[in-house]
Amino acid sequence: MRGIDFAYGSPGGAAIKRAGYGFVVRYLGGSASKDLTRAEMQDYLAHGLAIGLVWESSAQRMLEGRAAGQKDAFGARAQARAIGAPSPVAIYFAADSGIFSNPIDQPAALAYLDGAADELGDPKLVGAYSGAPFIRAVKAHGPFLLWQTFAWSSGVVVSGIDLYQIKGQAVVNGVTVDRDESSGPAGLWGQIGGDVTETEKEQNEEVGKRMAEENYLQSHGHAADLVGTGIPPTGWTFDQAVKYGGVHGGIGFRIRTIELAKLDTTGGGFEGPVKVSGQVTVGGQVWTVDGTLSLAPPASS
Repeated sequence: MRGIDFAYGSPGGAAIKRAGYGFVVRYLGGSASKDLTRAEMQDYLAHGLAIGLVWESSAQRMLEGRAAGQKDAFGARAQARAIGAPSPVAIYFAADSGIFSNPIDQPAALAYLDGAADELGDPKLVGAYSGAPFIRAVKAHGPFLLWQTFAWSSGVVVSGIDLYQIKGQAVVNGVTVDRDESSGPAGLWGQIGGDVTETEKEQNEEVGKRMAEENYLQSHGHAADLVGTGIPPTGWTFDQAVKYGGVHGGIGFRIRTIELAKLDTTGGGFEGPVKVSGQVTVGGQVWTVDGTLSLAPPASS
């Protein structure tokens, strides 16, 4: 399912629905100009939109640790109840800075999420918003909801995420919004599971397939893993028809973009070629990568 999030203004539920979106993620945090209101929430629900909540008081608040997480979760829950959100309700907490990519800063931020889970009573009611490095750490730490942004992610999409904020904004009824995708409930509430149009069904299937493909790549050889010499990863082979700016496969390079032409997600294998674009560095010279290749997984033993 496709959705949007934004901090200021509101396009209105009717305009959001007409633009083809099925959900909205909106802010809590104590800012009158930024936070979701009861009237706004009711407008979204009246137009068949699902709603998600994210708390952000400051971009680096999570660095203050467990006690800060408990305090913020208490405030977030109180604010959600005040506008008429269901109880209990899932709430994402934003780690909205590249600093959380640094492993040195992650323990305090993980403790913050633990504190929020203490207050809300269940880690499955607590979500984290950030780039791939911190989202990966959160995934390993506990059963939290995961909302990844393309920012601070270097093209990596962590497997098993609930929401993904894609690159590129949109304008809906004069309001600039960020665009998101979800293939499951993701802590949203409202019209989840209700009647959907044929167009929405097609969008949901498309998003679900895309996220399945990205998750498959993440666990079987994602673009971010195909870096340096000695690639493809041990046991994988490249189609011999591929050349990279005149340089044959097997030379160390970094792929910047991989796009699947077709992927058999049920059988776990590739059915078609992969489109590739990026760069090859050979002896200090940078070559342009533009072609197709086929990845063959190692034979199962």
